[in-house]
Amino acid sequence: PNCLSKRDAVAHIAAQEGISKIISAGDSLLDLEMAEISEGFISPRHGEIYRLHRDKNENVIYTENYGMLAGEEILENVLKCNLIMG
Repeated sequence: PNCLSKRDAVAHIAAQEGISKIISAGDSLLDLEMAEISEGFISPRHGEIYRLHRDKNENVIYTENYGMLAGEEILENVLKCNLIMG
């Protein structure tokens, strides 16, 4: 059977909606595959990605904050990425 992944789900929705630029975020290793199809991928410092892969993923933007403040920072980074990418 085919497995559903977050990357494939995001790619499918982007294709359906005609979206060419993807910005995604996540803290779990299950989220990391979305970075492969994203122009920007943001991960909080309190997450599994930061803890286990911070030195391995150059295309990941890590928050300076933890917890709820990291969520706000992720939203700010999404807005910045969107402005930069047009």
